[in-house]
Amino acid sequence: MQPMGDANEYLFVQIARTTVIVSETIHDVRIVRMNGTHSPAAVTSWLGDSVGWWEHDTLAVETKYFSSSGFVRLTRRHVFLVSPKTTVLERFTRVSDHELNYVFTVSDPTYYTRSWTGETHLLRSNQKMYEYACHEGNYSMRNILEAARANDATPPTKTPSISR
Repeated sequence: MQPMGDANEYLFVQIARTTVIVSETIHDVRIVRMNGTHSPAAVTSWLGDSVGWWEHDTLAVETKYFSSSGFVRLTRRHVFLVSPKTTVLERFTRVSDHELNYVFTVSDPTYYTRSWTGETHLLRSNQKMYEYACHEGNYSMRNILEAARANDATPPTKTPSISR
């Protein structure tokens, strides 16, 4: 779960033996097997292999076996490195009807000399989740919209009439 400048919506779906975490950004879907065991270490994936369990009112999720082909994870402000030896331990604790406390710890002897931890809060939202997609003009969308607004604000010019 990486903070971005936009599209920071997450949807949590819980069913009998699985918790699913859907991210609006890049529409990633994490499958967390509850009270399960990890897949073999030879099976790696972009999102890793997640197993979860309840510690009283806290959902704990351990993720291992990230793919080595996607070792760089970027946000607008941070670069994270992961390897097949990375372990991420996350804890989601409801602190009110509208807020989850999110704490994560990253361990990886390949890239880090010691484990490190981050913490933030996730707020409940009634916003809809949209497809996170790019299109051909998104790099110039601001200019396109500014030009359109300027055009809308300019009164039309009157063409002089020519009488014959």
